[in-house]
Amino acid sequence: MEKTHPFAHIPFGGGPRVCIGQNMAKMQILLVVSAIIQNYDFELTGKKEIGMHAMMLLKPDGPINMKFTRLTAVT
Repeated sequence: MEKTHPFAHIPFGGGPRVCIGQNMAKMQILLVVSAIIQNYDFELTGKKEIGMHAMMLLKPDGPINMKFTRLTAVT
């Protein structure tokens, strides 16, 4: 089996030829996601307490199951 090069799939490239639009693309992703999720209400499913896993940033120690309910538009 042929070994995959470490830079075989990096969406924005790496090294000296990194995509100059990388930061703009990441900001657009955040804006689109925030525009979509403001139309929903979130609720945890189940009563399981969510623990933290300390890495570079705090992460949940497992999956977080949530229920998404679309908010109705006020007219």
